[in-house]
Amino acid sequence: MAVFIDSGILLRAIHRTDPFYTDVRAAARELFKRDMPLFTGLQHLAEFWNVSTRPPGERGGFNLPLDEATKRLERVRRGVKVITETPLTPDIWTTLVRKHGVKGVHVHDARTVALMLTHSLSELLTLNKQDFARYRDEGIVALTPAELLATAR
Repeated sequence: MAVFIDSGILLRAIHRTDPFYTDVRAAARELFKRDMPLFTGLQHLAEFWNVSTRPPGERGGFNLPLDEATKRLERVRRGVKVITETPLTPDIWTTLVRKHGVKGVHVHDARTVALMLTHSLSELLTLNKQDFARYRDEGIVALTPAELLATAR
């Protein structure tokens, strides 16, 4: 089995001052211990870069210098495999947004799910589990780090 890693997890995994850092790191260690491959998408790396480099006053930006953001991105890329969209992904995405009545910012979550479905992935590690609840009938199982850690005990 494999796990798709959402951008919120990527961000918290390397920012030690974040309140979720400890749980996210523990969840990552648990996944590595279980020998579970970790995947993410280009969209998620772009979101990581966006938040890492934007000013702190702009929706929680970390305002990192480009060289530091680059180092952190390289660390993230060592831990996950980046999967890409295929010619099927846009059709899957279109079906999802229409079927589930997706609007506004939630189109990005549908894109995540479309990418996962394109690659036959069903497990998602996220801090925003509620954003993916509508995709349960698509076979998507969203877990928070705390939920993942609870299964390890």
